[in-house]
Amino acid sequence: MIVLNLELYLDHIKENGYKCIPQRSKILSYFMAQKNRFVSAKSLMDYLRNTTALNLCPMKMMDTSLHDYLIYDHKFEIYGLCPSCR
Repeated sequence: MIVLNLELYLDHIKENGYKCIPQRSKILSYFMAQKNRFVSAKSLMDYLRNTTALNLCPMKMMDTSLHDYLIYDHKFEIYGLCPSCR
């Protein structure tokens, strides 16, 4: 019988020279909760995505510096840790 234990997997990660950052722990927890079900990349991303939204669009600050460009789409991303993960 295989016992799924998060600490066992985290120890394995450490033993192989990787850091046990909160994101890796959260990903492992998600896979373990799914048991023997198929996990798509989209379902994992939806689980990891946090719904924090900005009340402004940084693109508005760029309007004056991009005179000759035709912008038809944009994306703004920030990477970091939320207050509870710090």
